[in-house]
Amino acid sequence: MATVPRPKLMTTRRTPTQRYASYAIATLLICAALFGLLYNAGSLFAAFQGAFDESPDIAQLPHFFTAFYVMSTICIVCYISIIVASVGLCLGSATCARLLAMLLLFEVLYFFAIGAMWTLPNAGRGIGAATGIANGGLMAQFILLMPIWIPIAFAFLGLYRQNPVFADDGTLT
Repeated sequence: MATVPRPKLMTTRRTPTQRYASYAIATLLICAALFGLLYNAGSLFAAFQGAFDESPDIAQLPHFFTAFYVMSTICIVCYISIIVASVGLCLGSATCARLLAMLLLFEVLYFFAIGAMWTLPNAGRGIGAATGIANGGLMAQFILLMPIWIPIAFAFLGLYRQNPVFADDGTLT
């Protein structure tokens, strides 16, 4: 039987500075995302236990629970995506660096969109009340200004580019 040669995967070669900086940034992102997951798990657990039902003010807010659950779901999806992309960044993927930058941009746009929804005549008060509870986990990223400096650091370090590895004979591996 003849063996079929496997295609070689193109990996990324990074300098030690790029490698250690990506490890540090990924670790920071993973810590912030884990904090966000813990925060959202706590607030969802409180909601399922009926902690919000005891407040007479929340009963008067239209669409509070819908807004709370939708925003919590969006935040949890963002946190899980950040963790997965951060692991990919540590493995040397330029695609994951671009994905992380887009996720951080999405979070900023999401936050402004939520703020704009506060002005809705019927649901605005409920959305405004749910914002702080559902999106509190994002505050670690915003306090550390991650959406500003991480994409700039990625560009400065050249983490958006794939640097292919060449074999000894000069061909791409």
